[in-house]
Amino acid sequence: MSKMVLEDLNSVPIIGIEDILKLKKYIDSKYKDVNNKKKADILAETIHKILDRFLIGIDKNTGLKIKNNILKETILKGKEKIYLYDILNIYLKEKNKIDRNDLNKMFIWINKYLNNPIDYGEFQKLLISFKITTFDKSLFEHAKNENKEKVPEKDGNEDIIEDSKKL
Repeated sequence: MSKMVLEDLNSVPIIGIEDILKLKKYIDSKYKDVNNKKKADILAETIHKILDRFLIGIDKNTGLKIKNNILKETILKGKEKIYLYDILNIYLKEKNKIDRNDLNKMFIWINKYLNNPIDYGEFQKLLISFKITTFDKSLFEHAKNENKEKVPEKDGNEDIIEDSKKL
């Protein structure tokens, strides 16, 4: 089952080079009178906001580090797209120790995007497949009863993201 979960995570694209080029084109046309530095800032902020949508429950500092590493390990190394798998992989590499709160957030996050939700046993196998063993297995019992995360509200760049899809 872990293999199917990994395939699922690798089948959900977040953003790719083509999307970034569309965003750039849209920003260039919408902000004709703005200098290139400001346009680059708008593009970077928009890309980060897209990634933020998939980093639910992660504090701002950790999120920034994860987003930068996601971009370095994917797009900046020539990979065409960023997938959910990339986000989970970088997140797990960044975590020194996984606590109950982390487990609960990851379990909810993964099941939010999977075609076929998994149970905690499969989730535990998934973490082990990432060679994540820095968690107390008893935490799974406690994490099962935690409340679900709230879905984040829309941010200010929705119009740029939505309008760029029309290009």
